[in-house]
Amino acid sequence: MTRHSGAAEPSRPPPDRPIPVRTAPHIPSEGIETEGRIQAALEKGKDISESLADILRQSSLADDEESHLHGLLSLAEDLRNYQPPVEVTIGFVGDTGVG
Repeated sequence: MTRHSGAAEPSRPPPDRPIPVRTAPHIPSEGIETEGRIQAALEKGKDISESLADILRQSSLADDEESHLHGLLSLAEDLRNYQPPVEVTIGFVGDTGVG
């Protein structure tokens, strides 16, 4: 009797059967709706920041770097120009050790 030691070989389907295929999970419509609401809120926030910056610029304190109003104006302009980070997700699916 011969014993083999070491890591087990990954299971493979018999050659006469096709390899099973897994499909990507379905993205629920709630996720797409949430994404749209987030984009709409972001655009509304940018509009508010732009209006606020326009009003703050009218003050004589807007150019005084030591003024709190100058800091608020700078923050409003930063918020108006905010760009959300771009995210990319890549997934690899398969049995461990197969390829």
